[in-house]
Amino acid sequence: MSIVLYAQIEMGSSTDYSEIEQDGTLEFHGEATVWNDYVVPFSSVKTKSTKPPIWESFMGDIFQYAFKNENDQTKEHEVGFVIQLPHDWDGSTIYPHIHWSPANDNSGAVVWGIEYTWVEYNESSPLEFPSPIVSTSTSQQLSNDGFKHLITEFDPISPSGDQDNISSILVVRFFRNSSASADTYSSNAFALSFDIHYRSNTIGSREEFVK
Repeated sequence: MSIVLYAQIEMGSSTDYSEIEQDGTLEFHGEATVWNDYVVPFSSVKTKSTKPPIWESFMGDIFQYAFKNENDQTKEHEVGFVIQLPHDWDGSTIYPHIHWSPANDNSGAVVWGIEYTWVEYNESSPLEFPSPIVSTSTSQQLSNDGFKHLITEFDPISPSGDQDNISSILVVRFFRNSSASADTYSSNAFALSFDIHYRSNTIGSREEFVK
């Protein structure tokens, strides 16, 4: 085994490369960065006493949350959860999406929604969570898709300068926007997992709260 001391090593092209810094930290640049997934299983989310989804049979004795089609916006099913961006995140755009499954073969489309507030941790000058932002996304048109594994993507979210540091927090309300005219699927929709795809440029962070 050979060890190169006090050297910075770069492997790849001039723009896309992996770098081993002098302290041994491994960092990725350009297309050498890799994709990762932050997963929120719906079996772990929180529900309120009002407007909760239905915990019902998905397959046999396997239960998951079903979001009903409600024409009244005040009755739309919703849950809440919190996401803390991991230390390997490179601070760039994140890509939220929902894994879900229709409860039968009926035709139509489902409109999913998220309402979120997002801010990073700043030890020297704590930051206030900003006003929430709502984003909705309409699924593909369904036809004989009962119990199929589907994904509906939300618009990408680019962080501001107050959101792009490690340990930043998103507080999220997730809901089926079934009162929207584009939601034409009349049956229940099972929400299985809310995910965020993000880019990693390190294995972790150099310090506890510093990238």
